Amino acid sequence: NTAWAFATLGVHDDALMTGLAKNALRPGILSTFDAPSLATTAWSYAVLGIRDDALMAAIANRTLQDGFLNTFDARSVASTAVAYAMLGIRHEALMAALARRIVQADFVSTFSAQDVAN
Repeated sequence: NTAWAFATLGVHDDALMTGLAKNALRPGILSTFDAPSLATTAWSYAVLGIRDDALMAAIANRTLQDGFLNTFDARSVASTAVAYAMLGIRHEALMAALARRIVQADFVSTFSAQDVAN
């Protein structure tokens, strides 16, 4: 929630965001994030324009863990894709997996207009 709050308010605090990223990258921490938390973290860094390649690689790796992407709802899929696009990070495996999730039976019908547009 901290990263989201600062991103929502447009408060760019490099020391804070670096500290949050370092904490998230500690062994075992990202594995405790659920899909919305992971997507919101990626989105928060993107909104602030903070490209932390190590964090974004770790988020992609967590997302790609066996079966985890199936826990993503439409908003989490859209937010994750938007975050990587905004930061200019082309992660082929992640984008392919997100695309597969979107076209799963009836999943795309859960997208709101905003989820589709984003």
